[in-house]
Amino acid sequence: MPSWPPSADTGSMPRLDITRTDGVTVIHEGEPRVLFGGCNYLGLAQHPRVTAALRDAIDAFGVSSAASRETTGDAAPHQRLERTAAVFAGFGDAVALPEGYMANLAALSALAALHDRPVRTALVDVASHASVPHAAIAAGMSVEHYPICDVASASDLVKRRVGEPVAILTDGVFAPEGRRAPIRELLDLLPEDGWLVIDDCHGFGTVGARGRGSAEEAGVTHGPGEPDPRVIVTSTLAKAIGCYGGVVLGSDAFCEHLRASSTPYVCTTPVPPALAAAACESLLVHQDEPERVERLRANGSLLARALAPAGVTPDDRPLPVHVILSECSEERRRISQACERRGILLPAIRYPGGPPHPYFRVSVSSAHTQEQISMLGDALSEACAHACGGAAG
Repeated sequence: MPSWPPSADTGSMPRLDITRTDGVTVIHEGEPRVLFGGCNYLGLAQHPRVTAALRDAIDAFGVSSAASRETTGDAAPHQRLERTAAVFAGFGDAVALPEGYMANLAALSALAALHDRPVRTALVDVASHASVPHAAIAAGMSVEHYPICDVASASDLVKRRVGEPVAILTDGVFAPEGRRAPIRELLDLLPEDGWLVIDDCHGFGTVGARGRGSAEEAGVTHGPGEPDPRVIVTSTLAKAIGCYGGVVLGSDAFCEHLRASSTPYVCTTPVPPALAAAACESLLVHQDEPERVERLRANGSLLARALAPAGVTPDDRPLPVHVILSECSEERRRISQACERRGILLPAIRYPGGPPHPYFRVSVSSAHTQEQISMLGDALSEACAHACGGAAG
């Protein structure tokens, strides 16, 4: 089960007044601050090659396709992005979508519309992103949950559905807990007509030997390593890739079926061609600059040590993301103020499925410096010297 209960407090947090950012520092309320938050893990959102590709494509295509891709909205950047993403992740093909939430809707709608063995049941890891069960329900599937990363429970659910095609749905990396899904084990328990759908929004671009995602790490891509047509990966392009849009990765046959049958793909205007061009260039930069992934992992280790005053224990989590929990509003205020005095922006947040009170989601990117991470550690040492019962994760 998740490490905390779903939030019962639906009140919104104060909006941040950010007027400019370079990916690491922001201008917040008129003052420069170092940001430790968000998901721009590799600093690619501001890479000069990526922003140049965006500007060039705006000149060529404007800011919208103004139609679905199956009518007149298809453009060369969409097709190039799909080819590049498929090669990047080691899959036979890819389908570009307007954003990550829509990628799950498109993939599961396609599974529910299979001509010979349509999928009617989704077995969902209970800690998966909210878009995963939502997409299954929207596709008309019945949804059953199993506890987080519990292969035995997932196996029991599969055995109850003998003779029926099922899909197991899971995140690749569960942020911020930092758990990796047991992808190989889940795939092994599936029948030949079953499917494994991996929402890899936090793993795509960050985990695996080359940072190509959870499927690479588990060795289940469609490339030369160990092809398996039952594996489908969905992801956003707005986190590690630093752009916008979504993508579905799978076999040639599945992606072609999706294009023909999935209404969330057929009946939507795609991501603007200029953003598709930027995302494509970002994937190429990722391939050309593997040191970004190495720096991300090194900075993740530095971050864990910097968070020790807040009770964080270093571990082997794949993402440099931690949560500082405290039910004490005074302690949260001290943390925010100590960070502010050192020029750091670390806002308390709420998120669906998160703690029932505001908490700090602390993340670092490959672009942060050691000095900036040390500043954060100093702020937490000051703020947590007189802790009032907080906990970290």
